[in-house]
This record gives sequence, C-alpha cells and structure tokens, in this order.
Amino acid sequence: MNKPESLPLAEAEEAAEAAPSAVGRPLPHESAHLHVRGAAPYTDDLPEPAGTLHAALGLSPIACGRLLAVDVERVRRMPGVVAVLTAADLPADNNCGPLLHDDPLLADGELRYVGQPVFAVIATERELARRAAALAGQVVQAEPQRPVLAALEGHAAGQHVLPPMHLTRGE
Repeated sequence: MNKPESLPLAEAEEAAEAAPSAVGRPLPHESAHLHVRGAAPYTDDLPEPAGTLHAALGLSPIACGRLLAVDVERVRRMPGVVAVLTAADLPADNNCGPLLHDDPLLADGELRYVGQPVFAVIATERELARRAAALAGQVVQAEPQRPVLAALEGHAAGQHVLPPMHLTRGE
C-alpha cells in the first residue's frame, strides 16, 4: 500500500519547505526597469506589417427589436472597405456562449441590447473601418419591440434569464 512518504505530494511539500520564502522579498519583473524608464515595448508600439487589415463592428442602435435587414452595400461602398460580414456570412456556428450557446457573435434576427454587434467591417485602415461601422444607425433596419422589464411579465411571456432546468439525483 502507498505510504504518504512515497507519494509525489510528500516530495512536493518537502521541496516547498526547503525553498527560500518569497514573502517579504522583492520579486522584480524582468522588464520592470524598462517600464519605469518608459522604454518597455507595447503591442501598439510595434510597426504594422504591410497589408494589415483592420476590423470594426457595426452595433445595434436599439435595445430590443427584430433585425429586418442590413444595407451592407452602402457600407461596402465606403472608402477602404474590403469586406462587410453579417451573421449569414459566418462559416461556423454564430455563437460564442460558453455554456448555453445563446450568445451570437453577430445579431441574427433578434436585437437584445444597444451596442450588440450586427456586422463587421474589414478595411485597409483603422479609421476607415470605424467610419464605415459608424453607419450602423443608418444601415441597420430593425423593428423595435417593447422590452420586458418586470419579472412577472417575463415569466408570463416565457422569457427567462436562463432556461428552466430540472435537476435530479439518484434513480
């Protein structure tokens, strides 16, 4: 039978006890001196590779509604725009929800909050992508709907924060 002394955990505990304590001792970061002098490189300081494309999101202008259409042609005609993507253009599942799979990358049918991504603009320059995405208020056609604001009203309409779950234990 395994004795506690023969388990790897016991060896790890011994090594931890033998190691000098870091408590109360300075542990400088390897680039701390560069940060203090203002010389540390940041991602934004790196030169862009030639041909870099930039993305910006066109956001929902309304909090609750049904997405009717997006006039992507108007956005595509903007200077520097290379592509405009909507939910229909995504090759995989339009979802980034880690558990319930209920969080679309780009709105597809239902608009749930102001600022929900509806389309993505790819352009040759960051500012051009942002300008094209800023047209969202003009190119997103949506039918506003009355939001559910009271818990009883949401329950009556069958709208829940999480779907109902039934947990069982045993047979």
